[in-house]
Amino acid sequence: MNRMPCSITDDPYCDASDYFEKEGVYKETPEPNPDDQYDKWVEDKLFNIIKSSFKPLITPHVGDKK
Repeated sequence: MNRMPCSITDDPYCDASDYFEKEGVYKETPEPNPDDQYDKWVEDKLFNIIKSSFKPLITPHVGDKK
């Protein structure tokens, strides 16, 4: 085991290249798109409308055997 104490250069926050290149611990996180939640709601609503419009097509006809 090495008895040498940790150097301050081992700290990931002391990496200047990561800071200037926005990598590592300085990596920026993209902000969520506010329209994503609305778009999902609209897609779900339209899917339910389309799904309900097919119900008459899949009902059995009179005289079909079960």
